[in-house]
Amino acid sequence: MVANLENGVTYALDRMTIKMAISDNLLLSSVMVYLDDYNTPYKTWTAEEIEAIIAENGEFTFDVSGDSTRAHKVKIVGVDAAGNEQTEEITDFFVTTNIWVRYYNNKVLFFGSIGGVIIFAGFIISLIVWKNKKKTK
Repeated sequence: MVANLENGVTYALDRMTIKMAISDNLLLSSVMVYLDDYNTPYKTWTAEEIEAIIAENGEFTFDVSGDSTRAHKVKIVGVDAAGNEQTEEITDFFVTTNIWVRYYNNKVLFFGSIGGVIIFAGFIISLIVWKNKKKTK
């Protein structure tokens, strides 16, 4: 269903437009998007709106603001005329331009830089200890 959103990815954008491809063999009666709060729909489309979008070969889209400091989760629920539901859920993604949030959520970079600092500090301490031992001899 969702074309440009993945689990666990950080998107460095001010605003991200999520694109969805939704279809049904018969007739869709509604599509609901839940963003972060699964109790309240963030965006909904009625049967008439769905029919108009599909007739124009349009896309179903919704925007996610780029100010997240916590991971987002989204659930998309499509319901056909018979009441059958199709659900897709994408979790643990960020849309943010905040450098600290992007740095912290890039685990390879974050833990790699911590490891690099520890190794560098160990090298400096070893160098100081080695020089002090050399002076005392």
